[in-house]
Amino acid sequence: MSLCRFVRNCFLAAFFFSCSTENQTDSEEALIVVDKMVRSYVITPKVFDGKNSLQYEIVYTFNYDKRGRIIFVDGNHYLNVPNNWYRKYTRTTYTYDEVGNIVGLVCIDSQNGKTLNELSLEYNKLGLLIRSVDKVSNEVLNYEYNTKNEVVSIKRKVNDTWLVLRLEYNIAGNLSRVYNPNHETKEKDKHSEVRHSEENLNFLYANLSYGVQLVPWIDTKSKVNFLNCDGMTWAIENQYSTDYMLPSAHEVRYQKDDATFVHFYTLDYKKVHMKK
Repeated sequence: MSLCRFVRNCFLAAFFFSCSTENQTDSEEALIVVDKMVRSYVITPKVFDGKNSLQYEIVYTFNYDKRGRIIFVDGNHYLNVPNNWYRKYTRTTYTYDEVGNIVGLVCIDSQNGKTLNELSLEYNKLGLLIRSVDKVSNEVLNYEYNTKNEVVSIKRKVNDTWLVLRLEYNIAGNLSRVYNPNHETKEKDKHSEVRHSEENLNFLYANLSYGVQLVPWIDTKSKVNFLNCDGMTWAIENQYSTDYMLPSAHEVRYQKDDATFVHFYTLDYKKVHMKK
């Protein structure tokens, strides 16, 4: 099953597989699914007086219905920047259409009930996501695919301005390059270039907080890989669960002079019984 189509089914299709158990009945199917995901990000060190300039950690706990679909995700957010930190709790609920596509996502602040995001999703006849609209931020995303059903273009509308990202893949079908065709390299401002690359990388990862990922970031066949994001090469490393032989950790790292930028994900699994 293509990672570009997993939105229709559930969370991180590459991490899903069926397994038989002695207690399994003809009307049930056992699935190994993601139970928790911890997402962390840090820049180290010597960016601000030798201290970490930014770090955060978010713990996502996934809850499923009897059909093996996500019904809601609880998020525990911790952000720490120089001289400031905060913690926030969120809950994202899911709605589906008759064929199992996720068509609605609503994220609220669990402490005050404020709606933070309200997304509506649209699909083409192949079941591929082609458009998402956030009613809170008014952000619009349009997706284009190649003949292999791989996302090759993401057009993002923010404040009446359209931004474009192009995506390229290697022979194995894993994402190898991401770039803004309208961005010009400024040789005299390398720190700005790193921030630009980082912003695009973070944007592509952002929807993981909703259990939605459109591009195959995680190469489950390789322990080490590389991604070129707007001219900056990020190293990708995967670790695997000994219990289920599934990816248990995913790291994306970029080294620039005395600063290191790291995105890190860890995944825990559990078994659920889904009605056939």
